[in-house]
Amino acid sequence: MALGPAGRRRAGLLTAAATALLSLGGVLGSTLVKSPAQAVADSAPPTPTVITTPVERQKLVRTLVFRGDFATGRQTEIAPTAIAATGKDAAQGESAARSSLVVTKVLVAEGDRARAGRPLAEVSGRPVFVLPGALPSYRDLLPGMSGDDVDQLQEALAGLGIGRGGDRSGYFGPGTKSAVAALYRRMGYEPPVTGARTEEAVRQARTAWEEASATVTQLEQGTPAGPDGAATEKRTDDGGSAAGSGTGTGPGTGLDGARKRLAEAKKAYDLAVAADGVMLPASEAIFVKDLPARVSGLPAAVGDRLEGPVVVLTSGGPRLTGYLDPALEGRLTPGTRVEVTSETLGITVSGKVASIGERVTPGDSKDAKGQGQGGQGKSQSEGAAASANGNAPYLPVTITPDKAWDDRLEGHNVMITVTSALTGTAVLVVPQAALLTGADTHTTVTVQEPGGRERKVRVTAGPSADGLVQVTPAGGETLRQGDRVVVGR
Repeated sequence: MALGPAGRRRAGLLTAAATALLSLGGVLGSTLVKSPAQAVADSAPPTPTVITTPVERQKLVRTLVFRGDFATGRQTEIAPTAIAATGKDAAQGESAARSSLVVTKVLVAEGDRARAGRPLAEVSGRPVFVLPGALPSYRDLLPGMSGDDVDQLQEALAGLGIGRGGDRSGYFGPGTKSAVAALYRRMGYEPPVTGARTEEAVRQARTAWEEASATVTQLEQGTPAGPDGAATEKRTDDGGSAAGSGTGTGPGTGLDGARKRLAEAKKAYDLAVAADGVMLPASEAIFVKDLPARVSGLPAAVGDRLEGPVVVLTSGGPRLTGYLDPALEGRLTPGTRVEVTSETLGITVSGKVASIGERVTPGDSKDAKGQGQGGQGKSQSEGAAASANGNAPYLPVTITPDKAWDDRLEGHNVMITVTSALTGTAVLVVPQAALLTGADTHTTVTVQEPGGRERKVRVTAGPSADGLVQVTPAGGETLRQGDRVVVGR
């Protein structure tokens, strides 16, 4: 049957499409089918690639990195246990001292610096403050006392520009009383005093001294004194009266005995006066070794009844101990410069090695950290022994800063980096992998010239650090900065 024009066009299109498909299949088949020779060629190893690196000129330095921990400084808890009496009303003060303790003012904030002779808080209206000194406040310092703690008080007052008068060093005499009173008035408070008991002792001693003085005066004027010290009259044979001679017959009688009793009364009075008056209570003045100290805690607030510390101070600042691998003993010496980096805080500071201790195995006696004495001068542990250096042995390295450590570093684990210059000037260096030692014991490096040609250069190897080695061309050969040396194939 003959096809019309439309039918012939459809048949032509179908024939062309079939031809295209057959052609495409042939092309695809030719790419998938390989000859045996081509398959062998494709399975051969790749052409070797030469790995090179440039020769550099630089100072050769050795870098040593180890870890360390910052411990907190020494902590001091200020916890008043009594209220001192004052000169305004000693009797009322002694009664108040037996009442409950209430926080009436907090004069600092956390992070502030506690300085000598400046109130930190008030407890029942009385100040608590710090003074510099290594001895803790373990007793009230009273007039008439002597000791190293009194000497420490006098030195602290002198540091504030307040002298001890004529008192000898270490004796709490009238000059020291005046100095303590001046300190309290400078702070804006009434000075604390010993109280009604010593005032009564002074009153009684003064009365006895005055009576003994009157007796002596009467006897010196020719009027004998009776048993109670009052003057009496002695009758004469003619019925008149005359003053007795005051000589007496018994021991301790007469003018001589009265004068002796007067001297004893005067001495007792002087002792009573010396023991009375301004004092320094341990509940108010706290001695801290390192000032200024940082206010690290305020456990109590205004209105609280005090049952513990009102202020916690941290003095001495953070302390850094590094953990050096015992295998690296000898690589560090005191005075070596270091950089300390806290990755957490993003802080890097510089310092130097102060000392290197003996080998420590975590958990042994040398790793026992100070656990604190409680009360004043309490020292926090420098870290649990079991976690120090990941339980691995170490040499403890003490690091001191060029400037005071940042307080934020307390409690942080840090990276300690030591960079030691091995060459004073810039030298030619290559990676250790570039060095080859032949059977003739000569050391060489292989330089790849432009275009791929290689030449061997004899060198003398010098110091090495961090994978780099100093090299010096030997035998008149040439090696320059920028030459590319072979480090692998």
